[in-house]
Amino acid sequence: MRRLACAFAFLTALAFCTSARADEAADARALVEKAVQAHGGITALSKMQTMTRSASGNMFMLGQQTAFRDELVVALPSKWRWNLDGNVGGRQVQMLLIVNGDNAWQGNAAGVMPLGKDRVSEIQDESQVLWLATLVPILQEKGLRVGLTKDVVVDGRPAQGVSVTRGNKPEIKLYFDNQTHLLVKIARRAVEAGVQIDKEYLYGDHQPVQGVVVPKRYSEWTSGRKFVDVNSLDYKFHSSIDEKYFTKP
Repeated sequence: MRRLACAFAFLTALAFCTSARADEAADARALVEKAVQAHGGITALSKMQTMTRSASGNMFMLGQQTAFRDELVVALPSKWRWNLDGNVGGRQVQMLLIVNGDNAWQGNAAGVMPLGKDRVSEIQDESQVLWLATLVPILQEKGLRVGLTKDVVVDGRPAQGVSVTRGNKPEIKLYFDNQTHLLVKIARRAVEAGVQIDKEYLYGDHQPVQGVVVPKRYSEWTSGRKFVDVNSLDYKFHSSIDEKYFTKP
């Protein structure tokens, strides 16, 4: 009799936890749905998965501020091409990074070299951030676990958060302004060069572009230190992108 009582208690607790998780997932999805509408709707946001994004701003490395311009061409979730032009100590620096699924190359206009498996994995995690920032996969992609996370304050304004987990990857947290419902922050635990770090991506000055409400200001923080500060963002959306952009030059 005692065993039956224990079994009944266990099943009751399991059912309660399952129901609670389902309710939490539903609340998280409802929060994302509000954000999707605030950003222009699913059809509009889907444009961000094949786009060219140009930026200018400053990078902060080893205590030095470096001006840069870049161009990012993406066919999310697994393909992107990034060109960077910067100025370090008065010397012009160029970098090219190409990602195509499990393959990636890095170099400059003079030539590129393939990246190792660990570095490719790190870049794929960065690709997932770009992909989830479009919000559409959170509502449509199977295999994503969605829940709520602790609310935060971003630029002095309260923001509600959801957590998204895919497979055995660390969770990614997305935060939406309480009033506008726009995406204002993404946070995750990352690995770069074999070292675990905390990364934060902050978004602001949202404006409509071809029906999509996108951020025109962006900053990236690594373990509490500002790494990138972008003061200008331009977007072009494409119906498709030629595969040549994602192949080794």
